[in-house]
Amino acid sequence: MNMKPDHPAIAITGANGFIGSHLVSMFREAGYSVVAFSREAQTHLQDGVTRRRFDLEPESGQPDLTGCGVLIHCAYIKHLPKQDTGQLNVLGTRRLYEAAKQAGVKQFIFFSSLSAHDHAISSYGRMKYEIETSLDLKTDLILKPGLVLGSGGLFGNLVHTVSHSWAVPLVDGGRQLLQTIDLEDVGKCVAAAVERGAVGRFTLVADEPLTLRDMVKTIRIQSKRKPLLLSVPYWMVSLGLRLAELLRIPLSVGRENLLGLKQNILWETGDCLREFGVKPIPPIASIQRLMGQTSHGKSIIRK
Repeated sequence: MNMKPDHPAIAITGANGFIGSHLVSMFREAGYSVVAFSREAQTHLQDGVTRRRFDLEPESGQPDLTGCGVLIHCAYIKHLPKQDTGQLNVLGTRRLYEAAKQAGVKQFIFFSSLSAHDHAISSYGRMKYEIETSLDLKTDLILKPGLVLGSGGLFGNLVHTVSHSWAVPLVDGGRQLLQTIDLEDVGKCVAAAVERGAVGRFTLVADEPLTLRDMVKTIRIQSKRKPLLLSVPYWMVSLGLRLAELLRIPLSVGRENLLGLKQNILWETGDCLREFGVKPIPPIASIQRLMGQTSHGKSIIRK
């Protein structure tokens, strides 16, 4: 690994998360010095990676951004009992942004969501959009990835469900069109954005969407399992998730995910190639690669 000693460090929040951990490894392998921020203190050592603690909650204090030229903000608080996590995320990001400016960070990159827009019905989408509106598109970069295909996140949970269940419920038959992006392509876009000092707001999605049903059918084929595909009305799924919340039954998806599926907006494609020179992997090919049915990568099916 050839280090880049003259390049300022890359700071990444949510460094233990699905996207954040991938970016930490990617930039480390590319020779950058990486400052990895996470809620839990990390003691293990990695060449080129400095571990520092940071939490979006107000009592955590200011992050140490000494020597950092780029800050990639992937962290967010999912849920805390009896607290407005939306506002905690907004205020915590504002505090992080101010700290970055004070520390002389040149590029602030915020990971938002396709569900973030001015008519969002999910609290997650509204929270992400409020943060978007607080940033300056002339100096900052907002990335809005589709459903990220990789070994974690919502897609990883879906693969696990299809591979280990006798039946898979599909909301309203799974006819919703999903826009996706391979995790490797996300990394390539971020790397290009850092090299170019990109600013503005861009969607990261593959050129062709596919329905939820087709995604599940592809996973079923690749996993060599044959769970039943059950069409379930939206109201029934919503009621079931609500009951699970009341009974404190942990699930891989929640009502926020359901709301995002209900308000399914198709975004313009092409930003990956136009802005970052990346031709996204089509979703079917991405799923096949991830599940080990092609010559690339390893299977993501969890035993």
